[in-house]
Amino acid sequence: MEGFRELTVPSSFLLGGLVALALAVCIGWVLQARLAAQVRNLPSFRFERELQAQGQRLEKLRQQLDRLCERMERLEEAACGAFQRLGLVRYSAFADTGSDQSFSLVLLDARDNGVVVTSLYGRNESRVYAKPLLDGKCPYRLSGEELAALARARDGKRWASLATGEGGGAEKS
Repeated sequence: MEGFRELTVPSSFLLGGLVALALAVCIGWVLQARLAAQVRNLPSFRFERELQAQGQRLEKLRQQLDRLCERMERLEEAACGAFQRLGLVRYSAFADTGSDQSFSLVLLDARDNGVVVTSLYGRNESRVYAKPLLDGKCPYRLSGEELAALARARDGKRWASLATGEGGGAEKS
């Protein structure tokens, strides 16, 4: 055996030890992979994954709720400027006309800002007037019918007929 070097006992042990170490490392990797697969299927590990997934879903819901709350605040602010309350009083403005053809209408927002619209119906002509309301006050003098319509808008009684005394229910509009 000329081409082969003779291995001495200590070098044989060294070579055998290296082979055994390499084999042990390979077996360790295989066992570690199998163990990881087993652990992933354990109920406690699945519970942990599910708990993390629920936490992520909960965070998304919280973000959606925050966005909805912001949107609701913007809508509430915008709604304050919209007409929310109305008061209507029908009456006969002139002695020669009947059927309560004249009216005063008050439209108010949440801050008592709005408008008073009055229509006076007569046999020969009709007139329409509009007066602004700021904080429930008008810079122009309001008639008794306009004041009654304003009171109805404030207290939720939407309409009335001064000639008959009927009306006042919030269910009518």
